[in-house]
Amino acid sequence: MNGGEDTFTQSDFIRVTSLLLGDANDNGEVNQADTLRVLKEVVVFTPKPSPGTDLFTKTDVHANGVIDVGDAIFIAQYNIGLRNAWFALRI
Repeated sequence: MNGGEDTFTQSDFIRVTSLLLGDANDNGEVNQADTLRVLKEVVVFTPKPSPGTDLFTKTDVHANGVIDVGDAIFIAQYNIGLRNAWFALRI
């Protein structure tokens, strides 16, 4: 027994970034328009941002070095409440 005091430690709890992850159309918010933008990039209706740019980093939300349909799925899931702002799954 510890007198009723408990301690919880979680690493990487606070993340600081100047980028709005998921903001694929670079308008300052993450919404379904970003999902659509990524899908258009995947099917080559819209050019993809160049690797190494801030826009590429914002769009490649699961950070695998490729903009693909997985990024669109992550952003869509965030928009309907299945993921948090860091795209972790909500359980």
